[in-house]
Amino acid sequence: MKKYLLILIIALIMPRMAMAHCQIPCGIYDDELRFEALEEDVATIKKSIAQINLISASNGKDFNQLVRWVNNKEEYSNKIIDVMSNYFLAQRIKPDHKNYEKMLKSVHNVIVFAMKNKQNSDVKIADELQNNLDELRSLYIEKKHEH
Repeated sequence: MKKYLLILIIALIMPRMAMAHCQIPCGIYDDELRFEALEEDVATIKKSIAQINLISASNGKDFNQLVRWVNNKEEYSNKIIDVMSNYFLAQRIKPDHKNYEKMLKSVHNVIVFAMKNKQNSDVKIADELQNNLDELRSLYIEKKHEH
């Protein structure tokens, strides 16, 4: 019985440990990989929007698939918001950088457009998300090469 209780406790604790991992100074994460993952997230949102609009326009509506694409769009928008908040804002963007305010505004814009993508199925909003992510990337890369 104790063995099963221990397994249950470990199973409940492990997801919290995995979530906390990005907020300890481990040095494992790579900024370029974060941006590449964010690019994939935006591409997934755009694909979801295209599928939502395609299914919505068809006569034989497949509501199950429609719901799945909407959920997918929500999930990837949330992932972007999470990375912006827990990785870039909490850890990587430092107040002593000369472009600090610009980077904060840029991160805010990425978060806002990720949220707007949850509320809409307009590819123009996804394009704005991409544009703001590109802007953040250019400001951030400039920061890295300042040393």
